[in-house]
Amino acid sequence: ESTILQNLPPPPSTSETSAIKEKENTEQALDYIELFADITKWLEYDVLIRNYRGILSIDGHPLNSGLESAIFGLLAALS
Repeated sequence: ESTILQNLPPPPSTSETSAIKEKENTEQALDYIELFADITKWLEYDVLIRNYRGILSIDGHPLNSGLESAIFGLLAALS
């Protein structure tokens, strides 16, 4: 048991501990700009789906729903 304890690194100093806690607190803070951007993208996607579902076609053939959703997701992400 004593060899296991000897191989352990020393405990962090008080300044290291406070730096770690400060980093954890900043990481947990809510980023309102990112939150607003994400909500806006989801709303744009929802509008595209509701207004243009079933309208997209290639050579007169409607696109399948998976490809249509991918296109709408790409458009919402780019805006």
